[in-house]
Amino acid sequence: MILLYDEFQAYGQVKSIGLWLCAFAAVVAGFRIYQQWNRGEDVEGPLVLWLTSIAFCGGAAYAVDRFILSGVFSSSFGGSDYLAQQYTQSMAIEGSRAALLLGVVVAIIGLIRVFQKFRRGDDDLYEFMFKWFGSLAFLFLMSSIISAML
Repeated sequence: MILLYDEFQAYGQVKSIGLWLCAFAAVVAGFRIYQQWNRGEDVEGPLVLWLTSIAFCGGAAYAVDRFILSGVFSSSFGGSDYLAQQYTQSMAIEGSRAALLLGVVVAIIGLIRVFQKFRRGDDDLYEFMFKWFGSLAFLFLMSSIISAML
C-alpha cells in the first residue's frame, strides 16, 4: 500500500510541475502574441496554436486522471454494463461541452478578426460580420440540438 501511495504522490508532483511549466509557457507565449498584436501583425495563427496547446495540456492531464488512473479502460467493470454506460454517457456530455467550448474560442477569434478588419478599414467588414454572426447562430443551434439528443 505504501508503494502505491508513493507512486500516486510522485505522479501528483510530476503533474503539478508539468502544469506549472505549461502555465508559464502559456503566459510567455500570450505575452508574445500581445506584443505582435500591438505591432499590428497578424495574430490569428499564433492565437489558434496558443489556445490549442493550452487545451491539449489541460486535456491530457484530465484524460490521465479521469480515464487511465481511474481504470475506465481496464477490465474493472466486473461484468456490469451499467458502469460502462455511465462512463459512455459522461464522455458524450463532456465531448459536447468541449465542442461548445471550442466553438466559443473560434467565435472569439472571429471577433478579433472583425475588430482587425474594422481597424484597417476593409471594405468587406459587414459581409464578414454577417458570416461570423451566422456561424455563431449555427454553433449555438447545433449545440442545443446535440444537448437535446443526449
